[in-house]
Amino acid sequence: MKAIKWFLISVLALMLVIAVYVGVFLDPNAFKPEIEAKVKEATGRTLSIDGDIGWSLFPKVGLDIAGISLGNIPGEDLPPLLSVKQAVVGVNLLPLIQKDVQIEEVTLAGVALNMVTLKDGRNSLEGLGGGASKAGDGQGAGSSGRAAAPVSWKLGQLHLQQLSFNSDNRQTQVNRKLAIESLSLEEFEPGRAAPFEMVVSLEDPQLALSTSASSMLTVAKDFSRIQLDAWKQQFNVRGSALPNGKPLVASVQFDADFDLGQQQFALTNLKLDQDGFELQGSGSVDLNQVRPVLKLQLTGNDLVLDPWMPAADSSQDGGSTASKSKPAQDGGNEEPDLSALRQFDLYANMSLSSIQAKQWLVTQSSLDLQLVDGLFTLNQMKASAFEGILTTKATLDSRTQPVSYQFDSKLVGLSIQPLLKAAIDSEVMAGTGELTVAGKGASLAPNQVLANLVANGRLALDDGAVYGINVAQKIREVKATFDGSEAPAAAEVQKTDFSSFATAFAIDKGVVTTPDVALSSPLLRVEGSGSSNLVTQQLDYDMEVAIVGSLEGQGGKSLDDLKGLAIPLQIGGGFDSPSVGIDMDALLQNKLDQEGDKLKEKLEDELKDKLFKGFGRG
Repeated sequence: MKAIKWFLISVLALMLVIAVYVGVFLDPNAFKPEIEAKVKEATGRTLSIDGDIGWSLFPKVGLDIAGISLGNIPGEDLPPLLSVKQAVVGVNLLPLIQKDVQIEEVTLAGVALNMVTLKDGRNSLEGLGGGASKAGDGQGAGSSGRAAAPVSWKLGQLHLQQLSFNSDNRQTQVNRKLAIESLSLEEFEPGRAAPFEMVVSLEDPQLALSTSASSMLTVAKDFSRIQLDAWKQQFNVRGSALPNGKPLVASVQFDADFDLGQQQFALTNLKLDQDGFELQGSGSVDLNQVRPVLKLQLTGNDLVLDPWMPAADSSQDGGSTASKSKPAQDGGNEEPDLSALRQFDLYANMSLSSIQAKQWLVTQSSLDLQLVDGLFTLNQMKASAFEGILTTKATLDSRTQPVSYQFDSKLVGLSIQPLLKAAIDSEVMAGTGELTVAGKGASLAPNQVLANLVANGRLALDDGAVYGINVAQKIREVKATFDGSEAPAAAEVQKTDFSSFATAFAIDKGVVTTPDVALSSPLLRVEGSGSSNLVTQQLDYDMEVAIVGSLEGQGGKSLDDLKGLAIPLQIGGGFDSPSVGIDMDALLQNKLDQEGDKLKEKLEDELKDKLFKGFGRG
């Protein structure tokens, strides 16, 4: 035993002497020219080592090198393909003999990778590594020539600082930058959770992203599984690519389990916070499919879309019909880029407390949706909206150009006035009832949506009013015209009350056609047809009014003598200030017909009386 003991001591002492000798008398910097020549031969690029090379053999195998740069495309004035300010690696020697890899330190600082694509198509990677594959082809066809895998390994600390990736495409004139400002990992070994932190930034001409994250990282011994516990990440996104240029600040938390063998990822305890909007739930990602498949179960509070919607045209502030119908000047005909929807599949169930976009507000919404091969399908949406219950089904096909869509909606128990205010910024009608509409269209460009929309539906309302039109007032003016009396003063509120209102409608190229409008009240019956232009906000209706009751209840004298007379109305003008006219020629003809009918009836009655009297005398 003593002999073995002294033998081991002697071996260790010899190794120490060799390490001291190598470290003192052998200068690694003397090998710089040979290293640079070998790299030049293998890659065709120039390697420069401006700093000193330091190394050690005991108690750890260490390498410290600084000022490294590898040239870019030969013959071009370009930044280096790769540059490293400092690289430090240290591995404990004695555990390495027992196949226990203990990496004490890995430090990389100031690493820059510059990828360039020239206008002629040449890029930074062309011509690299031409001879490397040949050298490796003849090695180790069998397992006998390979080094045995380590029994265990451990990483003491990993520090990355100021790592940057620059992509300069001079064909497309697009320059992008990705920077890892810092990344650290401490006491990392298989099967044991280790603290992980990183700070990353990304920049391109239209978008800039900065993010920081921290987590506990666990990796299986065979690298088949990675687990992230308590992942916390902050996002700060800014740039012209964002709607209205508004910066996006958000945070996300989750636990993740990555099965690398099956290429399936599970997310639990997911929480997203963006300016007060909170989303919670769970999900999974399956990469072992034609496209990545995402499955999500989410609940959230109040989602406000206003900050991300296109800004209103300042020329429309006056509220005039002309300004409202004026198309947007910039980007109004541009289709949104939905190509990203064809890169993954999605199945999601989501419930939100509310969704608000401008004057559109839905509450207690639940959504069942899917996205498969670029076809988005809203299987079911149910929500409270405009004091009623909304149910909707819809599809959007991003594979067509322009995109196409279909929808089928029903709103029961709605209040029509807030719906009209949200849809066309008008409060021309009030009442409660039911709205059904189904349609299809192509294009999501702001100036093309109405022009390419085709839809059909029906609206039925009870106990409401049409504002801006006082039919009773017009009838009084008609009576005054007939009997020569003074026209009554105009009512303060211009409206026509109704007990029921119903019409079918069709929408085509921004024009709503209503072929069978029917309005009823205890006093009036109004029927007719016409159209409303949603683009110019103009009305064009031909209606007939029949008096069926007394108008005294609406502030006027009795008009019983006009009962049964069909009064033709012509309604035009804008949504905000409609004009009501009477077709006097048609009205006079109707009056003559009515009086003629009365005279005919009177003559017939007199003739009958004479005949009956004659029979009586017989």
